[in-house]
Amino acid sequence: MTAKPLAYPNAKRWDDLFEATTPLDPKPGILAPILVEWPCPDQHGRPEPPLQLSSFCAISGRPEYQCLRVKPKQEVIDWIRDNMLRINDHLSFKVVIREDGEALVVVSHSCIIGSRWLALIDSTTVPNGAQ
Repeated sequence: MTAKPLAYPNAKRWDDLFEATTPLDPKPGILAPILVEWPCPDQHGRPEPPLQLSSFCAISGRPEYQCLRVKPKQEVIDWIRDNMLRINDHLSFKVVIREDGEALVVVSHSCIIGSRWLALIDSTTVPNGAQ
């Protein structure tokens, strides 16, 4: 049972959500690329800076795991576009590896509280990002 609804309750493996994963370059100043941008018109319909989806994925719960650069499947990108608050912000992914062997996959805003839970998957399917 989860505290929030899952976008993909039937997803059980990393590959159910992501089609590509690479280690994130650990050099300072290297940023994960932006995957897609969506316009954010203000209340009067004027364009504002876009909502951006980053390829960055933080992993917590196990110290040996490293951050990743990810490419979600198109259906996940479409779900994010249709369900996340459309404001001038950056979205990124986070995985929380739990003691029970599951991993919670989340998409989060960087400037506001407003994360959405994507899925609870088998933690052994999460790449550790070691180079």
